[in-house]
Amino acid sequence: MDKTLEIILVAVVLVVAAVILVGLLQGQAGSFGKFADNQTSTASCGISHSQFCSAYSGSGSPSGTASDIKSDANAKGCDWAGGSAPYGC
Repeated sequence: MDKTLEIILVAVVLVVAAVILVGLLQGQAGSFGKFADNQTSTASCGISHSQFCSAYSGSGSPSGTASDIKSDANAKGCDWAGGSAPYGC
C-alpha cells in the first residue's frame, strides 16, 4: 500500500475513534449532572427540614420563621413540606 494512503487511513481511524470517545464522555457527563442535581436537591430539602424542626414549636400550624421555611421548602418540591404536623420532627 502507498505510504500516503496508509497515513490517511490511520488519520481517519484516529478521528473516528476520537469522535466516538467524545460522544461517550458527553453521555457520562450528562448522567453525572443529573445525579449531582438530584443530590443537591435532596441535601437542600434535608437542610430545610432540619431548620424547620428547630424553629417549629411542635404543635399546630407553623408560624413565623417555621412557616417561611416550610413555604420555601414546598416551593422547592420537598416531600416533607406537603405533609401535616408534626412534619417528621
